[in-house]
Amino acid sequence: FGVVTQLMALVLLFFKSISYPRFRLNNIQKHSEVIASCGTHVGTVDHLEGSDKIKLTKQDSGDGMHHYIPISWVEEIRGNQIILNKNSEEVTRQWEAV
Repeated sequence: FGVVTQLMALVLLFFKSISYPRFRLNNIQKHSEVIASCGTHVGTVDHLEGSDKIKLTKQDSGDGMHHYIPISWVEEIRGNQIILNKNSEEVTRQWEAV
């Protein structure tokens, strides 16, 4: 009985260590507003690029270019808003221009 309990405890620790996304990729919709953790609008979703990047529209980018941001930056989705886990300075410094 003690071995089973220890094994179950190890399994629980393993599953707690795995990072599950807090949202489904299909909840990221075209034209959703992208907001930095500080509350600043940083872009608008053009579309998903594969399963690991969001392509932002060039219309409100400030430099007239598309930009990619990784899915790992998404903290949560609130309706038509994508909330990031980075502030606006981090986002514009680290996004990938296309």
